[in-house]
Amino acid sequence: MKSATESKYVLVVTGHRPWSIVAGEVVACDGDSVTLRDARMIAYYSGDARTVYGCAAHGPGSGARVSPRVDEATLRGVEHIIAATPAARAAIEAEPWH
Repeated sequence: MKSATESKYVLVVTGHRPWSIVAGEVVACDGDSVTLRDARMIAYYSGDARTVYGCAAHGPGSGARVSPRVDEATLRGVEHIIAATPAARAAIEAEPWH
């Protein structure tokens, strides 16, 4: 079990166009805003990921497009916060851009 001081790695989906899917470690969460550390945007996930939940479970799949890391990002208009598995995190942190 993680301690209270360890950050949780998540995928955050915003609800306004243009929609964003961003992965990273939660730093702060306040209402409909979330701040992530080591954030990467998932610009495209492939059909084999199936859905954003598939991205959180297995990663963005073949043919995915994941941005380089930024130190910190604050997202507003958050609709979903989904815990990511270690396998998904590794796939996202590989920063595929095919």
